Amino acid sequence: MSARVGIKVALLVCCVPLIAVLVVWYLTTLPPTWYEPLPGDDPRVMQAGEQAEMQIVEAFQLIREPGQLWRLRIDEAVLNAWIASRLPEWMEGQFDARFPESLRQPQLHFVSGEIQLATWYGPGPSPSCVFAGFEPEVRDGTLFLRVSRVGLGRVSIPGNPMARVVGYLRSLIPESQIDQEMADQAIATMKGLQGFSSVVPLFDGRTVRIKEVQVNDGNLLLTAETHLAESGD
Repeated sequence: MSARVGIKVALLVCCVPLIAVLVVWYLTTLPPTWYEPLPGDDPRVMQAGEQAEMQIVEAFQLIREPGQLWRLRIDEAVLNAWIASRLPEWMEGQFDARFPESLRQPQLHFVSGEIQLATWYGPGPSPSCVFAGFEPEVRDGTLFLRVSRVGLGRVSIPGNPMARVVGYLRSLIPESQIDQEMADQAIATMKGLQGFSSVVPLFDGRTVRIKEVQVNDGNLLLTAETHLAESGD
């Protein structure tokens, strides 16, 4: 091998790691391939979000045989329409908290066994697209959402994903006016140490108990049963 050829080979070997780093960096600047957030101020999106909310509420309120299992399939398209057009208002009404301005255009994506969430995160004109995967499970009347992975752009971050998620959540507490206790509960939930009650109370005293959450490609399938109101003494 001549000296000139040897120099070219050495330069090529040195450039390969640099090229790899540049490729990885470029992938972190791109959102996931499925990420196509809807414009929340589009009248069609607003109408779809309202209809989705009404359909889900009506499905829960239907008169059913006590204890009989029933199922509700929720497509990600209608749920994302609701997120785009109604999530900030719902968050303010339910938790008296402002939706963080540094989170922009969140979107859900359902794949077999996993709920994926992507959103632009960060102040200023150059936010990052972060995503997380959640695995839902109902156990003993409690719904658990365990964080399975987190990533930046199209690159999954190795190691313990919870460290990243906790850091993001902590940074959002002052902005969204969520108190520390609520933040601690959210962190414990994502670690799989604490869950949500899978019992949904209805206005007439009945309850809906979610028995299973199944994540399929493009939709979420809830299995539930309705129970009559408990009579008092």
